[in-house]
Amino acid sequence: MSQKTDNATKAKAAARTTAAAKRRANQAKVAKPRRAGTSRASDYLWKKIADDLRRKLRTGAIAPGARLPSLNDIAAAWGANRLTAMKAIEDLKEAGLVISVRAQGNFAAERGATAAVADEERSLTVGLFSRVLNPRSYGIYHQEMISGLWDELGATRSNLLAIAAGEEQPSAMPGIVRRAHADAMIYMGAFNPDILSRLLNAGPPAVVLDHDAGDLPVDGVRVDNPAIGRLAARHLLSLGLAPEEMAIIEGNPEDLASNRRLEGFFEAIREAGGDPERIRRATGLFMRRGGRDAARAILAGGKPPRGLYCMNDEMAAGALAALGEVGLRVPDDIHIVGTDDTLWAKASSPPLTTISIDVHKMDHIAVRLLMKRLSHPDAPFAREVIEPSLVVRES
Repeated sequence: MSQKTDNATKAKAAARTTAAAKRRANQAKVAKPRRAGTSRASDYLWKKIADDLRRKLRTGAIAPGARLPSLNDIAAAWGANRLTAMKAIEDLKEAGLVISVRAQGNFAAERGATAAVADEERSLTVGLFSRVLNPRSYGIYHQEMISGLWDELGATRSNLLAIAAGEEQPSAMPGIVRRAHADAMIYMGAFNPDILSRLLNAGPPAVVLDHDAGDLPVDGVRVDNPAIGRLAARHLLSLGLAPEEMAIIEGNPEDLASNRRLEGFFEAIREAGGDPERIRRATGLFMRRGGRDAARAILAGGKPPRGLYCMNDEMAAGALAALGEVGLRVPDDIHIVGTDDTLWAKASSPPLTTISIDVHKMDHIAVRLLMKRLSHPDAPFAREVIEPSLVVRES
């Protein structure tokens, strides 16, 4: 190749390099800078996600009050990342179509709802669900418990929403809880384990109060019911009574607390060398009238007992009335031990010896466990047990 041809080739190559450099420079001047981590594709995708959910919300394909898929599920369905899904949900929240509930997720707003109030700026609504809210089962013990819950929740700027189970069929209970739209739940008193499991699965974060939830995944606080029975039996034994001189008015044979108190009572009798089978028993269903009728049945069965244990103070008050009808004096003819240390015990004549349960301590623990669950959803579940104490009075 001649020197002249070689020079011409080098000149053409240099010209091409110069032209390419000029094109890159011009492109750099025209292009607008974008924020790190963004792209036109992701901007477009979050809008598509928001528009699709908006259409489903407005047509009712996602019903008012229904829980939306999680951010992870939305992202997976659209082949997006979690931040893109979050941006779509935030757009719907600003439009008042979606409401976020702490520790539960995002929900379709009720029709006619205005833009959601920021979660951290509103008070929590804590539902209280219980069979004992039925007027036929509602007594002083649970009145004191509910009063304590009002006080404890008020200190956390939370509201208490009472939801009576009433006479509803067990299968309807999960639906009742869902429709309440509470931020958290307190399940108070006895529940069938299967129903309680369904309630926990269907509802928001929860705590079980005054009931043994077994191995269910839930926080809880309860009294040591076997210890209640042991204290009552040991007190009657300390008065020199034999098992055949004792009688028991039970609460409800289907109630776990009643059965556990009975187990504790019998355990103490056996420890003292006695035979629990010689103790007379009747059922009062935790009500004053039931206690009176149960005491009448025991008295009609033969010689009056010298010691009577009642599984709550309300039944003990009814038993006192029945004993008075036949002229039996307390404590001269018969000793009575109640349970709960409510106003029934303090106002009876004579004032009742009873087993005290620190209801307000249970309330405090229940609310503390619930608030911890809301702030730390993945924390290990906690169970706390309150020890009862014997209060000796004139009966």
